[in-house]
Amino acid sequence: MNTELLQQFNHLMTAYKELEKTQHVISDLNLAEIHTIVLIGKQPEINVNNLALLREISRSAASQLTKKLETKGFLQRKTTEKNNKAVRLSLTPKGEEIYATHQAQQHYLEEKLNDVFKQYSEEQLQVIIDFMKNVEKVWTELPWINEGKVNGK
Repeated sequence: MNTELLQQFNHLMTAYKELEKTQHVISDLNLAEIHTIVLIGKQPEINVNNLALLREISRSAASQLTKKLETKGFLQRKTTEKNNKAVRLSLTPKGEEIYATHQAQQHYLEEKLNDVFKQYSEEQLQVIIDFMKNVEKVWTELPWINEGKVNGK
């Protein structure tokens, strides 16, 4: 049973990695660009520094990404009235369209998953939640990962 369970778990993880790459195929945008558009859609008037923090990327990477999206016509930069150096990001109508498409896709996926969840009792769902927490704990406590953190890497 454990071999079958492990194989199915690995298959699920592989399928999820593939889903991450393909679930939001929109226009000619890559995943980083789509996630940036979504973040700006959720937080209009965000600045590049906050965008970098929320996306967990460097300020330089965020700046390059936003310039690329601006060139493609998905977002625009605006200076604030109080400070001409303070730049805020907002979506263009083209960017709003991508944001709306992403949100519709996300809603569809969540709806389908909720349909699956409804097939199980609250007790069964709690077992699944506990299982996921325990697996995540194994991943975060791998000795070779934690060893690198201890040695300052």
